Amino acid sequence: QAEALAKLKGEEQKRAAEISDRLSQILALKTQADLFVAERPQQSVRLAVAATDLAEIAVQEASPQQRARALATRRKMEKTLRKALASIGGKVYYQEIGPITHVAAHEHFSQDKRSTLRWIAASGTRGTIALWDLQDPTNPRSSLLDFGFSPPIRQFFITRDGASLVALGARNQMTVWDLTSAGTPCRM
Repeated sequence: QAEALAKLKGEEQKRAAEISDRLSQILALKTQADLFVAERPQQSVRLAVAATDLAEIAVQEASPQQRARALATRRKMEKTLRKALASIGGKVYYQEIGPITHVAAHEHFSQDKRSTLRWIAASGTRGTIALWDLQDPTNPRSSLLDFGFSPPIRQFFITRDGASLVALGARNQMTVWDLTSAGTPCRM
């Protein structure tokens, strides 16, 4: 029994060392991404995406003692990723919903067949959906929508006509929001 405990403790120490090494590697990628923002913005984005993915894995695999450090590293990477994305000329839309699990968008087609982006939505691990209304692209409105059931959100989409947002949970729960109402979308 003592032998088994010693082996288990050795495995835990090895895993802790691996997580610590991974967090150091992530911070090294963050430093590179920060350095490349001005000179090579697309490379900066690629590095930041890779490091953010690794940070999310580290958070999931971290021991309770390492969790705070892993979460802090992930937050740093999310900031670096937003900065890198902004450097390539895009717009950054941000809401605190935890790590993003799904993204949906809806294009509106005018009568002359030109398309404009009307809605962007993202769901996070906390069961919250961030929704951006781009009717006025210079002043987008954002809303946080509560799924209403335990996470995770398994799938979600904006209907073809852009009138509704539908979210499905792991146990086939469904929530539908009316996007045609004025102000914050309401649950149907």
